[in-house]
Amino acid sequence: MGSIMATRLVTNRRPPLHSWTLLAVALVLVSACSTITVNLMPAPEGFLLENVEAFKGTPEAQRNLIVPVLYATNRVPGKKSKDGSPYGNNYDDTLRMGLAKMRIGDDPSLQWEDLKRLSVQEQREQDLPLRLIDVNETMSLGHGQDLEAPPEDIRMAMDQLNQVLANSRDPDLLIFVHGARNTFYRAVGQASQYRHFTGRNTVVLAFAWPSTGSLLYYGTDVRRARKSARQLADLVELLARHSTARKINILGYSLGGVVVSNALALLREDHADETSAALAKGLRIGEVYYAAADIDTSEFTQQLKAYHEMVDRVTMTVNLNDSVLKMSQFRNRSSRIGRPDADELDSEETKFLIEASATDNFDVIDAVSAVSLFDALEAHDYWYNNPRVSTDVLMKMLFHLGPADRGLKSIVTERGFTVWYFPDDYHQRVSAAIDELEY
Repeated sequence: MGSIMATRLVTNRRPPLHSWTLLAVALVLVSACSTITVNLMPAPEGFLLENVEAFKGTPEAQRNLIVPVLYATNRVPGKKSKDGSPYGNNYDDTLRMGLAKMRIGDDPSLQWEDLKRLSVQEQREQDLPLRLIDVNETMSLGHGQDLEAPPEDIRMAMDQLNQVLANSRDPDLLIFVHGARNTFYRAVGQASQYRHFTGRNTVVLAFAWPSTGSLLYYGTDVRRARKSARQLADLVELLARHSTARKINILGYSLGGVVVSNALALLREDHADETSAALAKGLRIGEVYYAAADIDTSEFTQQLKAYHEMVDRVTMTVNLNDSVLKMSQFRNRSSRIGRPDADELDSEETKFLIEASATDNFDVIDAVSAVSLFDALEAHDYWYNNPRVSTDVLMKMLFHLGPADRGLKSIVTERGFTVWYFPDDYHQRVSAAIDELEY
């Protein structure tokens, strides 16, 4: 129970200043020395189960090495970069949308059957790099533009999107919002690997806000994340009005949590005269997932209070060992909701979160419990690099299952928060849960 009880939302005692300095230096060095290449994420644990035939439901037309991903960005087109991106670091208030294509693997002899086999290897025999091979911008949207009678390029782009949705087994659309230190290529690459492990059945749209691509400019990324919330809100509004998606699901990773939370709060403000029930019906926002979210704990709580009734369910993952959020806490002088400190909340905020965590539309998940109690989980990217967490994300987004139906168990902490965790018998529980699914 050690890792589980770590999620009691207790005070995070700060280490001495020199520890933070060393950590910051280490992360900068890692950032400077690491490759920008996105490699295919490890196989989710669900794909390793004996009762699962991987990629069985992948449409015939998708059984190849190319993964198409929709994108929306407020980056300005510029000189094409080495990674294939036509968008640079400059940005404005215009939302641009289009289709990007990623190729998995560099081996020219690689075929679909090879990719299937490599994708589900627990210890992959070779890296599978993702390469951006094509980007086609199809429309642009300015803030304040009439959404009731949009111009022809927007109507055509929405018609194309609806055709893709009509041909998809999953009637939902997922918006992926990346974190800091990302380029356009990395944002689309992360989105494409998620699409790949849905069996190519979920329509995924990467919201590529203008992160600088460097940890050295983290403060700039924070400011840009806040400014980009307006474009994400406009995107959700556009999709709600003109797409046929059954639900619009949103996954915000790391600093992308700032973009998502602020955008949802803006949507609530934009429709202040509407009831939450009417807004929920109109916007059709389903699952909202905060993975290792790098947003102030109190700010997140206040914004959640404003919008939680207009979405189906909000989930946040917690890891008190997250080394990146430790550094962020030091820099921002406040805890992050992915590594929260309940002592920073006032009594009203605490009461709200405790009561919300006991309901069906707000879940707190202990990420540390996804690994052995003897392992240290200091990772920040566990939502896709930890096979148990990525399995849980897929089951939640694809089937809208509650945590108990996904094989998780819950505890009530000493402070009263309901927290879900991965039990020791998770492998058996998730196998049984998948047996119950028809997909």
